[in-house]
Formats: sequence, structure tokens, C-alpha cells
Amino acid sequence: MQETTTTTNVEPNELPPLVRALKASADRKPAAFHFPGHKRGEAAPSALSELIGKAPYLHDVTELPDLDTFFNPKGPLLEAKKLAAELFGAKETWFLVGGTSCGVQAAVMATCSPGDTIILPRNAHVSTTTGIIVSGALPKYIVPKHNSEWDVAAGITPFQVELAIKESKNESRKLAAVLITSPTYEGICSNLREISEICHFNGLPLIVDEAHGAHLKFHPDMPETALEQGREK
Repeated sequence: MQETTTTTNVEPNELPPLVRALKASADRKPAAFHFPGHKRGEAAPSALSELIGKAPYLHDVTELPDLDTFFNPKGPLLEAKKLAAELFGAKETWFLVGGTSCGVQAAVMATCSPGDTIILPRNAHVSTTTGIIVSGALPKYIVPKHNSEWDVAAGITPFQVELAIKESKNESRKLAAVLITSPTYEGICSNLREISEICHFNGLPLIVDEAHGAHLKFHPDMPETALEQGREK
């Protein structure tokens, strides 16, 4: 199979910082003595490289001195994080190496201590359950109503959140946070604006698992993002 390459007229300094760093690293054609084991394609399985060529492997690399580090970024990763935060309207953003799951777990563990209560929907992702177990928190579940038209679980309503907070206080629970999945796996969005107002009024942080909503920011016909709905006016 003949290997093909593509070129672009984009100047290197016009590329996003991480893409620019990856391109510069590949252009140096270094010998790879690091992970991943395919060694920038030189050691890739022949059955796969014959199918897709070696080009896709060139930029599949690990943390190298010229590519920055996740735990203490000072170069292209730091630049990329700042641009991502600006794009999504956040104060700060992090790139996750374990998918949204590790972000959800980190958010739960950052807000909940052993014995604290977190309010969440019964159909939250399993990563939330893991975060609760590791943090030692206690769940206060909200059962979503059934959407008969689509035969899926509906979103969580502001009334359900307010009721769960009141019930928790009556049960002398120590509330630490509220977590909402929006959109759900089926694409159901909750009214995060009103839910965030309820949480802010009660002094509770609102965690939103928006794993399936990264696209919402980029089309006017899409629902507003969690950040847009939760921003205090």
C-alpha cells in the first residue's frame, strides 16, 4: 500500500499551540525510545500500518520535554489549556487523561468528605458512584421521571432538587454538593439555570457531568452550556 501525506498552507505560528508542538516534534524525525510502543509507526503492527500507513502514528506520543507535562504544564499544554478555558468561558480548564470519568471522580472527591451527602440522579454515570465510594460520601438519589414519548429517563427538575435539599436537611444530613448529568446519554438536558440558582441560594456547589454536551457551545440552536446557565448574573 502506498503511503500518502497531506500538506497545509497554514503557517506553523498560526496552528494551535499543542498542534504546533506536535508538528515540530514530528518534523525533527527523532528516534523514539519512549511510549507508545509503536515508536511513531516504525514498530507498528504491519497489518495495521499497511491499512492506514505510518502517518497517523507520528503525532501519537507521550509527555516529552518539548511537549510539556500534564501535572505541571509550562509550555504548549499550558497555552492550550488557557485557550480552551477562553473558548468555553471557564476560569480554568484541565485536559483529562482518563476521560470525563476521572473528571467526575475528581469533582466529587474535591467537594465531598467522609459522611457528607451529595445529591445526584439515579441514572448518573458509574464514575460518580466510584467518586462517592472513594470520598466516603453518602448519596441522596433523585429518580428521574420517565419520558413516555421517547421511552427514556427524563431530566432532573428544579423542584426535585429543591425537595431533595429540604429532605436532606430534615434528615440532618451534611450536604456537600449537587451533581446533575446534562445532557444525559440519550441527550436529555435539565434546566440548569434554575437548578444552579437553587444550589447557589443554599450555598452548594453544582457539579455538571456534561460529557455528552461538548458541542453545545458551537451552534445557536443548541441548549446553553452548563457554564452559561450557571453563571451568576
